[in-house]
Amino acid sequence: MIIGMDAVDFDPEPLIVLLQEAEGAVRSVACSPTDRARKLAAARHALDAHLANALAEIDTSGGHLAEGFASVATWAARELHQDVGTTRQMVRAAKTMRELPTIGASAHAGFISLEHIHALTYALKHCDRTQVIANEADLRVLAEGMKPNELFQSMRVLRAVVNPDELDEAYLRGMDKADIQCHQVPDGFHVTGHLPTDVGAKFKVFLSAVSVPRDAADLRTSAERRVDGFDELLTKILESGLPSDGGVRPHVAVRVEAETLTDVLNQNISQRRFDLEAEPATLEGFGPIGPALLAYLALGGNVTPILVSGFRENPVVLDAGPNQRFATRKQGAIVRWRQKGRCANRGCHHPIGEIHHILAWADGGRTKLDNLAGLCRKCHALVTIGKLTMTGTHETGYTFTTSRAGPFARTG
Repeated sequence: MIIGMDAVDFDPEPLIVLLQEAEGAVRSVACSPTDRARKLAAARHALDAHLANALAEIDTSGGHLAEGFASVATWAARELHQDVGTTRQMVRAAKTMRELPTIGASAHAGFISLEHIHALTYALKHCDRTQVIANEADLRVLAEGMKPNELFQSMRVLRAVVNPDELDEAYLRGMDKADIQCHQVPDGFHVTGHLPTDVGAKFKVFLSAVSVPRDAADLRTSAERRVDGFDELLTKILESGLPSDGGVRPHVAVRVEAETLTDVLNQNISQRRFDLEAEPATLEGFGPIGPALLAYLALGGNVTPILVSGFRENPVVLDAGPNQRFATRKQGAIVRWRQKGRCANRGCHHPIGEIHHILAWADGGRTKLDNLAGLCRKCHALVTIGKLTMTGTHETGYTFTTSRAGPFARTG
């Protein structure tokens, strides 16, 4: 019984019966595990409902104050070892059971759980409270026939039916908050922001689609598939350009001194120079990067050499060399076809993510089919930084061995 509000007495007899039945099920060797689970769950639901009422009574009467606690939530955290949020939810559930007494009776009889009550608490808050109370009988039937998450979704639908204008208002608020930012962190980038309803829906569809394994042999985690899919999307945009870019493709850029780049390409990274005027390779939009990533970017993508006079301030461009080109789309399609879409590393089984020069472009390797192989993004990175060594051809087969000779290997 809740003191200080419109009191509602919930019959304790159903709880007593349920506890007796649960005790009998636990003691009986003839009771099946499924029947035992049903009786225990019903008793638990009834106990939770009574506990919610007890906590609400403590909250209303100030019983927690008499024991030196500022709130019933902190009292329950100490005395019941219960999460603060859970206690607050239970107190709100008790109020809902008071406003919807027949539904409260169903909970006290073990027919529905407190999770069902939470869904109806949502309905009282966001739908027409008078109509919710008037249709209590129908809601009780609905709750007793549904799982909690199904009931909650039904209450969300009810909210949309009762208050459709709220949906448009929420959409407009979302548009006002629309933003997306990419923040540099030591090990990469952290993406934050808020997407409007329509844009977020498109993005969610995209993430759901790329999260699905491509086939039974796709052993990537869902996180890896999402990042790989997003990378493929961005790569296609950067390859094709944007409608408003005047035909100039957006690109990432690395500023690096010629001597540093030469050392990296020639694997001379052990020869460190103590030079106060020197600068590390810098990825625009991120900052300094190490030699392994520089090699990966320089040898795995298009490179436009730009000769400048000066490097730190006011550099003057003297000349720009030709691009180091990717494999053509037709070559990429042939590589994917002959490898059946799979990474050339037999121990990998991931889909092809990038086309790799077996003999590096810097070493005279040509962008021809006999010098191209398809690797997943991870294997390509491992080969580039020297964690894997790749030998062989498509005709003879490829061999991958773990390399410990250096921090990275020259590759294309």
